[in-house]
Amino acid sequence: MDWRKKPIRDWTIEDVSSFLRYLLRIMFLGGLILLATVIALVLLFDFWTARQRQELAQMPTPTTPWRPTSTPRPTSTPTPPPSLSLGESVVLHGVAWEGMSIAVTDYEVASSYYDVYSGPRSAAEGAKFLWILVRAENVGEFESWVPGDFYFHLLWRGQEIEPVPFVNPRDRADYGQGKDIYPGVVHEGWVLYEIPLSAEAKEIKVLFKHERITEAPEVHTWRLGP
Repeated sequence: MDWRKKPIRDWTIEDVSSFLRYLLRIMFLGGLILLATVIALVLLFDFWTARQRQELAQMPTPTTPWRPTSTPRPTSTPTPPPSLSLGESVVLHGVAWEGMSIAVTDYEVASSYYDVYSGPRSAAEGAKFLWILVRAENVGEFESWVPGDFYFHLLWRGQEIEPVPFVNPRDRADYGQGKDIYPGVVHEGWVLYEIPLSAEAKEIKVLFKHERITEAPEVHTWRLGP
């Protein structure tokens, strides 16, 4: 009698052998099906990636490389208090940077600079670079946060100009994105902007602006010119 028609308790050695051979065949067929499924998925993925590469290759190539530079843009800026002169400092009142004193102390104009990662960088046609030197000092009693360079914009003829991002100058200290410093510690560095060639220092102000949810924005400005 076929082992499949017998109760298990009545199986003989031959019945057990037949069952094991049957089980191995099932497992073998299952493995083949699984292998075929994996191969099909791999082929479909290769086909999809090949199509993607083909579509990317057919896309038009830009004639000029992308540059992460700032763009002057009109903006609504709260009325700031009287402007400070270069070197004059102000103590901030934000919770994160309580006791942090900041000042714009110097500036330089340049047509190019050397970036440690991307090499020589030149200003766009019709533009020039303006570096400003920012000094931050913790004059409080506790550790405090140095506001990053993105809080410092330029004001020129009603336009607000943001810093150039991803700057790593070789010949000067980069001001950077901010960090915690302890009382008595000074953090100083340069912030880079790209401005029109026609812009003159006497027309430009450096704006510090911190938007706050429950209070009016904290705003301070420094004059570059007399």
